[in-house]
Amino acid sequence: MFVQRILLKYAPQPENLLRAIKDINQQEGFFSLKAAKQVARHFNLPLAQVFSVASFYDEIKTKKTSSILVQICGGGNCVSKQGGAIIRELEAFFRQKEGEDGGSIKLKIERVSCVGRCLDGPIMIVNGTIFEKVDPGKALEIIMAYLE
Repeated sequence: MFVQRILLKYAPQPENLLRAIKDINQQEGFFSLKAAKQVARHFNLPLAQVFSVASFYDEIKTKKTSSILVQICGGGNCVSKQGGAIIRELEAFFRQKEGEDGGSIKLKIERVSCVGRCLDGPIMIVNGTIFEKVDPGKALEIIMAYLE
């Protein structure tokens, strides 16, 4: 139902497709197949084209994500400032690899393309909240606060 409300805000023109997908993704937490079908009908586009647009952007999830989504900027500046060390620390502490969905705590660690905040790096994003100048120890503190 909310997908239809979002789509009513957008004329079925190509320049509105990405904005509609982003709004749905933000509202639902991911861009589902059901939503994609509704978007394809609204914009009169093939389903494959809608998913092609949605899957191109890291910020749009085409699968339901874990309860705690931890994203580490993979841009060159963040990686050179301990971005890789943050991922290794989180993998060791939570005993799961980057890209895997966690077990009982429902945590997912993933590397994303540059988020464009190079002066503030390394950048870590937890469930959409951006944290700047993160180091491995600070990363664990931030995530532990989400688990309380």
